[in-house]
Formats: sequence, C-alpha cells, structure tokens
Amino acid sequence: MNPALLVTIGLWVALFGLAGVVCALFLGRQPPVRQTGTPVLWCPGPSRRSLVSRIIRFGPLRPGCWYDLTEVPKDPDGFVVCPECGRELSAGNVKAFVRRKPRWRILLVCALLSVFGGVTMGAGFFRQPSWEQSTPTFVLGLIFFPQSVKSDAPSSMQKRVFAELERRADQHWSLPARLVLEPKLKYLVRTMPDLEPLDLMVSRLGTNGRFLYNDLVRRVDKDLSDPSIAFSVTMVVSRWLPAMHNPRLLDDVERWLDNAIANGAELWLVRAAGECLASMHDPRAIDILIEKRTLWSDPPLSQEWPRHIVNILMRTSSVASLDANAIEDAFDDMHFVRSSGIDADTILAIVKNGTSPEQFLDDQMEWLEQGNTEHLELVVMLYETGRLERSQVDRVITWLKFDDDRLWETAADVIEIAASKATPGDPSTHPFAKDQRQQYLAQLESVVYNTTDMDKQRRLYRTLELLDRSMMAPP
Repeated sequence: MNPALLVTIGLWVALFGLAGVVCALFLGRQPPVRQTGTPVLWCPGPSRRSLVSRIIRFGPLRPGCWYDLTEVPKDPDGFVVCPECGRELSAGNVKAFVRRKPRWRILLVCALLSVFGGVTMGAGFFRQPSWEQSTPTFVLGLIFFPQSVKSDAPSSMQKRVFAELERRADQHWSLPARLVLEPKLKYLVRTMPDLEPLDLMVSRLGTNGRFLYNDLVRRVDKDLSDPSIAFSVTMVVSRWLPAMHNPRLLDDVERWLDNAIANGAELWLVRAAGECLASMHDPRAIDILIEKRTLWSDPPLSQEWPRHIVNILMRTSSVASLDANAIEDAFDDMHFVRSSGIDADTILAIVKNGTSPEQFLDDQMEWLEQGNTEHLELVVMLYETGRLERSQVDRVITWLKFDDDRLWETAADVIEIAASKATPGDPSTHPFAKDQRQQYLAQLESVVYNTTDMDKQRRLYRTLELLDRSMMAPP
C-alpha cells in the first residue's frame, strides 16, 4: 500500500480514537431517570482536599462513588451524607448529583484504536525514506508557513514541505487540504513582490488553481504600470491564467489590450496577451486578435500574430462560426504569407470547409493517400500542436509502407518528433502510450526488414534508437 495512504488512514484512525477517548471520559453516562420521572441522584464520590490529588485526579479521572442518594434522608441542615463513602452534600446543590459516569469499555476500545492508528502511521513513515512524502497533504498545509516562501533564507524543513506541495499540486486535494492551503496560496499571490517562486506550484495546479483567479487578475491590474516586474505579469497572463480555463479570461484579456491601446502598448503585455489568446479554444479569441491587430503591426510582434491565429484555429472545434472573409482581410492587412508550417490558403480552406481541423485532416488524408500532397505539411503541423487523434496517428504510421516518398517522410517525421519529446530513461514523458510505442516499434522493425533503400534504413535505425532510448526504464 502507498505509504502516504497508510499515514493518512492511521492519522484519521488515531484522531477518531482520541476523540472517542475524550467523549467517553467527559460525555459519559448520565444519571438514569426513575419511573416517576425524577432523576437518580448519584454520589459524585469523596472530595479531595489535597492540591496534588486535585491536580492528578481531576474531572472524569476523579474516582466516583455512584451510590443512589435519592432515598437517603436529609439532616436538619439540608445535607445528605453518602452511607458508602461518607461524602456530605447539600441537597439543594443539584449540579453535584449529575456528574457523568465515564464509559470505561468504550474508552478502552477507543484507546486501542488510537494505538492502532499510531502504529499504522509509523509503518507508513518507516516505508518511505523521506517523512514529507508520507505526510498527508492537509498536514503539510498545516505546518507550511507562507512567510517562508517570501523569506530570503527559509528553513530546510519549509523548503522540503513546499517542494512536496509543488509535487502534489497536480493531484486531487481533499477538502481539509484545500481549506488549509487555499488561503495561504492566496496570501502569497497578494503579497509576494515577485511571483516567480510560485511558478511550478501554480502551473501544476492547472484548473485546480481556479481559486487564485480573482487574486491573479487583481495582481495583473495593479502591476501593469510597473515594468520592473514585467516577467511576473507575463508569466501570469501567458501561462497561469489560461490553464485555469476561466470563462471570464477573454473579457479580462480584452480589457488589458484596450488599456494598452489607450495608454501606449507595452511590448511584453501584448506578447503575453497574444500567447494567452493562442492557447484558447474559443473562436472569440480570433475575433479579439483581428480587432486589436494594430498592436501586433510592428516587428517582432507582426510575426507572432499569424501564429496565434493558427494555434487558435487548430484548437477550436467551432470552425463553422468563424468569418472566413474577416480572417482573409486580416491576413492581407498583416501581409501574412506563411507561419508554423501552414499557409493562409490552408487556414482559409479549413474555415470555409466549415468543419473541425480533425475532420478536415481526415478528408485531406483521403486525398494524400491517393497522391494529392497539397496539404501534406498540415499533418506534421497538427501533430506538433497536439491535434492529431490516436486513430489519425495510427493511420500516418502506416504511410511507412507507402511508395510515395513524401508520405513516407511525413510518417518518419511524426515518429521522430514524438521520440524527441520524451525524456531518455523516463517512459512516462512519452507522447505515445505504452501499447502505441510497442505497436509502432514493431511496424518500424518490419519496414526496416523489408526496405532496400539504404537512406530509409539509416533514418529508420536512427528513429528506432530514439524510441528504444525513450522506452528504457529509469536507472
């Protein structure tokens, strides 16, 4: 079992056991009620006159007598004397007779439960070399002090806690963990002079970081006029906010671009806003880029504007809602010729076709396999932007068996791009799933065995080496 899960289970069992011990002691059995409706008057036990005994035997730990004093006669002064322990009590002091009796059996069971939880926690910590990896997230949140991130010299413990929280940022946080950590992260976003130390944490949070959206937008509004922290604002606008998929982001980006038009465009802000829009799947992002295109009219931004249009188009499924004439006029206005391996005619063909890029690619593949290679570069470009479906990649790989050299080159390019994206020795970073890698590896070996073209063999051997290296287990 996962050591962290063991520690979590053990911690909750121990906490519930301790809560049961406290309840069994302080919320024990109340005096019963007689058939007549009057409660039984329990003797609370002998009084302790020594200060030491009062400290040691306090509250429920004080020994009780529990003799029923209901029918014991009162003396002339209104006092009742317990015939068992000799305690003298005022009959009018009702509170003295309603002391609860501890439930010792329940207390024993809960105490054993706490011990079991503690042993389980110890087993979890023992099986993990570092204590922070075994500690539940909400406990790490409790011992994490946000001031340590702002400090120039945080303690080693706080460094390890924050590093572990960064590692778990992309995991599902339980409700207790969110209640503890969300206010602390909001505090850091509001108060840190430089947000760069939070980059890994917020980037890994993704959509789970939506609770930071309002604070981040307010932070951008406040820092727009401060060029000294342009890097932080660029990081927030271009990477953090798009990953949260908040529907308000388009309105906020449009507001920032309007502010740039009114007060003078800052190069870094326009670039960050363009990258933010390019990462969206909403056709409205294209409308904003076309409407505000004057901000990208000068180099080097003029080269980035068409790339943003291409990226949005390749990611949106609502192509039919786009205005092909407006896009064509904007391309002419920006003197767009070619960007990202795809030309304006291909983009307009997709828009005028009125289907998604994936469906357009399926249609083009039919023509490609019949010898029409007009839009062959679209295959590699769509793969690089992550828009090829699994079935389409499988289809491209089969082109290794085609006689058409351009189709063969395209299939080889796709495999090499995938293999080069993986970290050597870490199969988890490979874009292909494990079964895909085995399937493509077998196809490559079959093609190498059957081809007589030495140039193709050399290239396939190099591709096989890349795939083998990326599929190796970590050392």
